[in-house]
Amino acid sequence: MAHTARAHVTWMSAVIMVAVTASCVTWLIVSKETIPRVKIINGTSMANMFRVPPSTAQHCLLKVHNSTNGNHLAWEEEGCVENFSLNDDKTSITVKEPGVYLVYVQLTYSLKKDGNSSNIHLNLTVEFTYTEDKVEFNGAFDNRQLTEKEQDAHLTAFFLLKMTAGNKLSIIAYPKNRIKYDDVRPFSSYITIVRYADLSG
Repeated sequence: MAHTARAHVTWMSAVIMVAVTASCVTWLIVSKETIPRVKIINGTSMANMFRVPPSTAQHCLLKVHNSTNGNHLAWEEEGCVENFSLNDDKTSITVKEPGVYLVYVQLTYSLKKDGNSSNIHLNLTVEFTYTEDKVEFNGAFDNRQLTEKEQDAHLTAFFLLKMTAGNKLSIIAYPKNRIKYDDVRPFSSYITIVRYADLSG
């Protein structure tokens, strides 16, 4: 299991780095001093942000875990270093060191009909907790037709986050009861967090 988790993180890290090196990408930048905002990052600003490489390699891979904690998703560790931690109900991920973090989230929903409705609205929301406040922002959403046979829909979100020690991330999914929890290998709903740079001031 540990080998598979490491392989998954390595593969995901490669995908992340390809995306990051694009010349002009819209990223969501979050810091404890400001409300999350969308910002255009060009090659120069990207280079400045990553001019201090991480002092230690840090990454965390978690798969979704069934729970009854409202709309917040609970997580189960698949491969995490000690610089990340989950709270008691497994719904909040805390970073223990400041830095620039790359976060990728994928949620898989079942579209099979279970009533009279013919379509459904899917939503993935990120809840970010820092020292002064807690904020929520939409990561992804979609409207889909329900089907007679089993069919899946995926929501994915990609974030570049400037975080300090003690900052927390939670994921809110709607409708939570349609998230697929039973996939074993490969699991289809997960979050990957990779620390790629120290804070540069």
